[in-house]
Amino acid sequence: NRFALGSIVNNLGYVAYNRGEHAAARGYYQQAAALLAAAEEPGAELNPLSNLAVLDAEAGQVATAVDTLERILAVLPPGKLQRYRGDTLFNLGTSYRMLGYTDQALQTFAAALAIQREEEDAQGRGRSLRGIGETYYALGELETATQYLEQALGVALQTNDGRPHEAIATARRGVEIAGGPFLATDLYPLA
Repeated sequence: NRFALGSIVNNLGYVAYNRGEHAAARGYYQQAAALLAAAEEPGAELNPLSNLAVLDAEAGQVATAVDTLERILAVLPPGKLQRYRGDTLFNLGTSYRMLGYTDQALQTFAAALAIQREEEDAQGRGRSLRGIGETYYALGELETATQYLEQALGVALQTNDGRPHEAIATARRGVEIAGGPFLATDLYPLA
């Protein structure tokens, strides 16, 4: 059956990826996506497509990752797998920002954040707030960046998610260099 075969091929891709054999992993993931799409089970190809997007982003092929992430959003069953949709939108926003498409990044992060709030996904919400803050930081809008990064810090402290701390420290240094206030000094003192 195509579903079982596609799942096995995807796992072979995962093994190749972990061995550092990225070209082989790409081939396996592409085969798995095709097999699982042909299995006609809604969303079956999402896992290998996500694996391809990660592989492309890590290889610096961000535009290809964007294409794959947009394809994932197109095949997601409407109204289902909303957390997955939120995570995919976050990854797409990050990719847009990496390409310098800041308007698209902000819109995409906002869409992810709306889903994550609806789904009560605190860690996802923290990541999207961080993504928005980092985008505003890249735009030089330091006070707006600080507001979003402080919200991300609040979520991180509640969920024990340490990922936004470095971004917040970077934004804080940027705001201080620019002579502006940083509002979270009591929450996150600079080491």
